[in-house]
Amino acid sequence: MMYKHIANSININDRKTFLRNVWVSFASIIIIATNVIIALK
Repeated sequence: MMYKHIANSININDRKTFLRNVWVSFASIIIIATNVIIALK
């Protein structure tokens, strides 16, 4: 609900930048998690 309100309050370019930042953060988390799993093995 809060996310939708924030997304609607910013323009298209800001939304694209925001989504790209979210994707980069998500990808970084996956990479870190993969490295941790490999290290634990």
